Amino acid sequence: MAADDYDAIDLTGGTAWMFDFPDDPHSRGLLRDFHETGKGRLGRVPRPAPGLLGATLANGEYLIAGRNVTGFSGRRKIRARADAVRFSLQARLEERGAVYSFAAEPFAPHVVEDGRLVTGQNPASARPVAEAVVKQLG
Repeated sequence: MAADDYDAIDLTGGTAWMFDFPDDPHSRGLLRDFHETGKGRLGRVPRPAPGLLGATLANGEYLIAGRNVTGFSGRRKIRARADAVRFSLQARLEERGAVYSFAAEPFAPHVVEDGRLVTGQNPASARPVAEAVVKQLG
């Protein structure tokens, strides 16, 4: 897979995101290349945010550092299969410098756009994230 072959990348999935994405060098490299080309859009809802956790730029900074993002919050995780979740996504995003926000209502749609990065908090955010990415693509 080459970043130049795509206009958008949508990271989606179940609980495998906690195990597969964070340490996968191919995912991290693709996300870095995709972001640094300045061409495409990154969309994710909500669990694949760990794919963004390990992604770094050429200068070594985290791709999400200083970026506005969302995903399952620590308190939402407890309600949604906490037994299958090995770390707090909210805490990890914040540790890497992301500016994290979440909806006041549990499981209400919440979408955050920061330039070409579009993130959704939960499954209810899937459609609004897709709509935001499509709108950005024009």
